[in-house]
Amino acid sequence: GIVHGDGIFLTVPRTNLSLTTEQNGYVQAMWPHRGEWQRFTLELADGAGELTDGSTVFLKAWTGKYVGVAGKSLRAASDEAGKQQKFTASLVGDSSSVITSGSSITLTTQKGEDVVVDDPDSPGYVTVGDARDPSMQLLVIELAPRGADEAGPQPTTTTLEETTAAPLPTTTPEPTTTTPE
Repeated sequence: GIVHGDGIFLTVPRTNLSLTTEQNGYVQAMWPHRGEWQRFTLELADGAGELTDGSTVFLKAWTGKYVGVAGKSLRAASDEAGKQQKFTASLVGDSSSVITSGSSITLTTQKGEDVVVDDPDSPGYVTVGDARDPSMQLLVIELAPRGADEAGPQPTTTTLEETTAAPLPTTTPEPTTTTPE
């Protein structure tokens, strides 16, 4: 099963688009990638254990910020996990209580609002409110591989190998000599 601290991906099954945290923190579902920007760290409010139907969870984005409600959107903007960052994970279409990789789930805010991920009127946007149709809330949760990620947009960092050395001078300067005093 999926446990506290695991890396996960959340995918909209109808479109196969993954929830993605943008650099500005807003969460959207516009790309089919499964890279670092799509990876969330799942934290159980209890601080340990296995993810089950009805678990209270926090989602930490690649930015190190917790995902929470920001108006009618989701945004990873908080350094701390508080009320605005709490979600209830509910298992869909399975009689088991344990949520495993490949399970279908929905997320609900602590105020009881639906996390809407597949609204045909707002394609790609993840919103908070009343889902007119339960299928608009549906997500597939998958355990992210530990270590290497699949190809997709990555947070940009420059490594030493990517830097370019200064150009070499085209003429060799004359050696200088000093005389001892």
